[in-house]
Parts: sequence; structure tokens; C-alpha cells
Amino acid sequence: MTEELRKAAVCAVLLVCAGCGGAGRDVETRDIETLVRDSLESWQTGDEAVFVATAHPDMLFAFPGERTDVPGALNVFRYWQQNYENTRVYIHWVLVDGNRFAVEYQFATTKKATGKRSAAGTVAIGEVRDGGIVLLKEYTDGRASRMQEAGELPLDEGEVPFPWPKVDRVYPWSGDGGTD
Repeated sequence: MTEELRKAAVCAVLLVCAGCGGAGRDVETRDIETLVRDSLESWQTGDEAVFVATAHPDMLFAFPGERTDVPGALNVFRYWQQNYENTRVYIHWVLVDGNRFAVEYQFATTKKATGKRSAAGTVAIGEVRDGGIVLLKEYTDGRASRMQEAGELPLDEGEVPFPWPKVDRVYPWSGDGGTD
């Protein structure tokens, strides 16, 4: 084998290996995105088995007002299923970076006791380990849901998620002479 032919063969092997690594990375990314989607959608379907299957045994689940482990997260899930209905999760996008992810979604639901519906834009970041979500931190503003239930904010269900629905209010910074 000539030196030139040997170099070409080595280059070909390196290109194939590089392509395989990239393909594997795409599979990992799709797997993590699917895991995140399955976990979020389990709140919509009420499928406790799916929720538990997506959680790593060492998971930390955090959202405004709570930081808990898997048993605590399961308690939250069960509480939600008992007290809310017609839950819809509108996933806008999922970004994956290695074993970390970020997801933007809108979480819409109806409180059974009042029949009031709310839809809150949410962003969550997290981490996956050994095929399960080991960290999930949700960033949401609970005031939006409470204000929707009180009729003080419009319901923008199914729209692109934002922290709050668009409102026709005048603020001091808007230049329209609004007040605090």
C-alpha cells in the first residue's frame, strides 16, 4: 500500500467515525427530547407510570414554592390529577445540549373546585442521567394563573408561550403617561 493510499484510507475511516459520532449524538438528542416531551405530556394524560418512568431515582424537581425528590414530585402529580382537569401541555420547543435541556411550553388547566381555566407560559431547564430526568427546574410566574382565574388577565391558551398574556395596559415606561 502506498503512503498516499494509506493516508486516504485513514482519512476515510476518520470521516466514517466522525459521522457515526454525530449520528449517535443526534439519537441522544432525540432520546432526551422524547423523554422531556413524555414527562410533560404525562401531566396532560394523567399517566402516572409514564411520569415515574421519565424520572431518575435521584431527581430534584423544583418550581416556585417547592423543591422535592421523586416521591414528592409524585405527590404533586397526584394532587394535580385530583384537583385539576382538562390539562393541556403545549410544547413550543425543546433544546438539548449534551445531557442538559431547556423547554418552553404553555401549561393550561382547569381547577375542578372553581371551573376556572388558566394557561401559563413556562420555561424549564434540566438534566438527564442514565435515561431519566435527574433535575427539572420550572420557571413560571404563578401570578398569571391566579390573575386569569380571577378574570384579571386574558386566557391565551394554545398561543406561543410568553410569561404573561398580552394585555392592554399603560405603564410609566410605555411613554403613554401611565402610572405605577
